[in-house]
Amino acid sequence: MQRRRGRTERARKRRRRSSGSRAVNESYRSEFIELRKWLKERKFEDTDLVPASFPGTGRGLMSKASLQVKAAFNEKTRCYEIRTASRCRKHQEVFICYGPHDNQRLLLEYGFVSVRNPHACVPVSADMLVKFLPAADKQLHRKITILKDHGFTGNLTFGWDGPSWRLLTALKLLCLEAERFTSWKKVLLGEVISDTNEKTSLGVAQKICSDVIEETHAVLRKVSDMKEGTVSLRSQLSLVEALRMEELRILQASAEILSGLLAPFS
Repeated sequence: MQRRRGRTERARKRRRRSSGSRAVNESYRSEFIELRKWLKERKFEDTDLVPASFPGTGRGLMSKASLQVKAAFNEKTRCYEIRTASRCRKHQEVFICYGPHDNQRLLLEYGFVSVRNPHACVPVSADMLVKFLPAADKQLHRKITILKDHGFTGNLTFGWDGPSWRLLTALKLLCLEAERFTSWKKVLLGEVISDTNEKTSLGVAQKICSDVIEETHAVLRKVSDMKEGTVSLRSQLSLVEALRMEELRILQASAEILSGLLAPFS
């Protein structure tokens, strides 16, 4: 006859199961001691968060007490304060929601780059937009004015899913044949004007993409050379390198998509 397991044994089993899922406080480590000194010099006085190692997520911040409210600028302390939007229990890991930012903004505002960031993109400047257009187009100035008036000269990008709708729309208007120029409003509404216009605008997008890929390769070579000779800036250069590598992958994905879109016109 098997002996029944009592409550004490069940409690031991629960403790053994949970011991591998607890966070390990790492505030004693020298790098975190230096970090807290650095923060204190800058008037950071929070004592409810400590660095810890969490199973599954790695290093993070652990709450020493239950936390609550919001993010706002504190007029008394003259600091921007972040508070939790939902209740955070004691000893739980505290996360920050950065929002749908691309890698350039994450690097500039938070100092890191997210690999395979779904919001990552490569911007296309207004100068690059007209680089591969025929200079003989007498309506080009008027087309550019229309794009500016309707807000189509900014936020033009390549992403993981190819050129953005705004980028393609801007190129379709810029590539409008002279005899179809009066249809520019239809272009901005997303209508297909002609096969010729579709093929030409996709071709220009492909040339822009290829040009930016070459430029990115050149920047990566320069960063690599700088890392060899500038030891003091190696960590910063590594971040720039990570950003550019991610942009290169995005551009290569966009180039493949554009090849597929152009295939029916061949």
